[in-house]
Amino acid sequence: MIELIVKRARKEDIYNDIIRVSKLERKDKNDHDIKEGSLCKVWVLETGRWVYAILRGNEQYKNKETVILIDEYLRERLGIEKNNKYAFTFQRVWFLDWLQWAWSATNPGYRISMRIAIASVVLSVLGILTTFVPKLSLDIRQHYLHWPHNIRIHTSDYQKH
Repeated sequence: MIELIVKRARKEDIYNDIIRVSKLERKDKNDHDIKEGSLCKVWVLETGRWVYAILRGNEQYKNKETVILIDEYLRERLGIEKNNKYAFTFQRVWFLDWLQWAWSATNPGYRISMRIAIASVVLSVLGILTTFVPKLSLDIRQHYLHWPHNIRIHTSDYQKH
């Protein structure tokens, strides 16, 4: 947990889920460094709220007070106001958290590309299942249900209909 003063985000960071924190303050709860560009859960102790955000460096305030730059959208979600000091905790995220963030990201570029990727995976799995499952089910019926030897269903005949 680290106390930081909230300031307005840079113009290019607005609606991009980017929070800027200097390298010295960009640490997780175990005091391990968090790599710049990492997606994290950002917790505010005073409000009990959290958001997913990409942590970036903050060279603008390098030698000054401990500052965190957050856009208005994320400040509202966290329930905080600029120019006030709050206690923050940064937590690394797992793969499923990353998917959840990308699905509902503020930036439509992240959001749309994630939805297209998930649709591609689902359609691929359906394609694989429709290719192999009918053949598999016929093989199971023929070999494990003890069909008579003179009745034989051919896979090629089954797929024509």
